[in-house]
Amino acid sequence: MYIVKSCFKKDHICTRKTLRIGSLNEYRDTYEAQIADKEEGTVLFNFDLKDLLVPRDLMNFLSTYHGSYGTDTIDILELTNGTKDNPMHVTVHKYIATKSLYYKNRFIYCLSLLKNPRDANRIFSKYDSKWYISIDHIDSIIKLMSAEILKGVRERLNNGDTVFNEEIEPEALSITSQVQSIIYTKRIININNIKMINDAKQIVFLMRNAHFVKTNKFKNEKEIRFSFDFYHKGKMVEPVIKSIIINAEEILPLVKK
Repeated sequence: MYIVKSCFKKDHICTRKTLRIGSLNEYRDTYEAQIADKEEGTVLFNFDLKDLLVPRDLMNFLSTYHGSYGTDTIDILELTNGTKDNPMHVTVHKYIATKSLYYKNRFIYCLSLLKNPRDANRIFSKYDSKWYISIDHIDSIIKLMSAEILKGVRERLNNGDTVFNEEIEPEALSITSQVQSIIYTKRIININNIKMINDAKQIVFLMRNAHFVKTNKFKNEKEIRFSFDFYHKGKMVEPVIKSIIINAEEILPLVKK
């Protein structure tokens, strides 16, 4: 398997020796039709639960926002403590609610996960070039990218640029990364008793990872996504810039074209 980046020849990594790392906000706002997704990082959950025993930890999880901006509209909430045999549960007599999540901005880098790199030619028809890396090197590339992004952000902060929505001490900034194939599903998730019982793990994943959810409209992209989060003194901080350009010279030895 290969991770493949479709691009224009003028922007090829071997030509520029740099990479442009985008963000959720960039894909929400871009005018480039073949990659635009105005609902990037958004998911809506409709709950309709009745007479259901739910683990207390799970019920608490459903009430938080997990790195997102969110709103809850609760029409009916009737619950009591769990039974004698299930003290770590709650009994949901009736729960009718809507939860909307809008994931906070973060840097992302989008590629396609393909068996044959040539398959990328028909996915993004307006691009005239591509480059690719063996999936065996994915840990190396994410490590190199993380280091360069952190370096680039610190440099901008030291130059007085506004990068985050709050004041940051550059040396107190750290970065984490996540790699995940996109989950293609509806962005409106209806949850009844059956789905809660059978798909609790998937519900938790979707709430925690709304930035890895896209609709079936984009399924042909076969996207694998790198996501980068910043922490300042242990607290997640949100970038206000839409992209950053990083040095890619250390990545070039892994690249095929």
